[in-house]
Amino acid sequence: MVVGMLMRMFGCKVRFVVRSAAMGGAALAGLNGVGCAGGNGVDWAEGSGLARETIEVDLSGWGYSDAVGVSYVRSVEGEGAGGAGGLVIYVHGTPGSARAFGRYLVEGIGSTRGVALDRPGFGESGPEGGGSVPEFGAQAAAVAALIPDGERAVLVGHSLGGPIIARAAADYPERVGGLVILSGSLDPALEKPRWFNYAGGAVRGLLSREMRNSNDEIMAAPAETGALGLVLDRVVCPVAIVHGTEDSLVPIGNVQYMERAFVRAAEVSVRVLDGEGHFIPWKREAECRDAIGWVVERAGG
Repeated sequence: MVVGMLMRMFGCKVRFVVRSAAMGGAALAGLNGVGCAGGNGVDWAEGSGLARETIEVDLSGWGYSDAVGVSYVRSVEGEGAGGAGGLVIYVHGTPGSARAFGRYLVEGIGSTRGVALDRPGFGESGPEGGGSVPEFGAQAAAVAALIPDGERAVLVGHSLGGPIIARAAADYPERVGGLVILSGSLDPALEKPRWFNYAGGAVRGLLSREMRNSNDEIMAAPAETGALGLVLDRVVCPVAIVHGTEDSLVPIGNVQYMERAFVRAAEVSVRVLDGEGHFIPWKREAECRDAIGWVVERAGG
């Protein structure tokens, strides 16, 4: 019964590990959920045109005593990766990792160069000890740290990555040239943890790091989106919104909220995909790439 609950607990795809109490904690059972982590089968082996690096980010402003290592994957110099068109940073949802946007890195947008990070709390990023970083402001700081001095990046966020990149644009307007929000969850009124999210605390010891931290983010989302709503009028860059009408994880009502909230954005483009669900970066890649290109062009890339 517990396993069945865990498999329904999260709307986002993740491979997680449950320690079997029946075998004295020694056996490990791999389970697959369904949802946000996505993925597109890109080979990450050497020669794929990608490189993984890590930077240390100071998140002391949010109560983290030590610098947090943020791991990211970038497209390397070479054919199609020269970067003359600017920098595009891809931000995954919850849970997830940089792997979700592998094909977008290997097959870049025009002449841009791409970066995808493991957000703090996921993948190969810190903090040490495996804890979560549920604050949008801290997550936004990790994203902004990947933008070289003097540059402005286009940020692409899927699901919970959407409000995180919006926070980055509000807090670091001089570093953000545009936003592409794919199935983004920004409306505080629509952020309602379900009973199994509350129950997650009771089985916390059975969950993998990714599942624990994802649950922490989901539980914090009502307050975090509420705080975000107070600063969205600081977003002044172009914004593209792409959302499916049949998204059962992040309701289409978020689109109307964003249209009202981005009152000072230079331009707002909305693309509604009839009959589509939550996984549009992979199921409707052409439309998502087109939206990214639209923002890159307006960001001066």
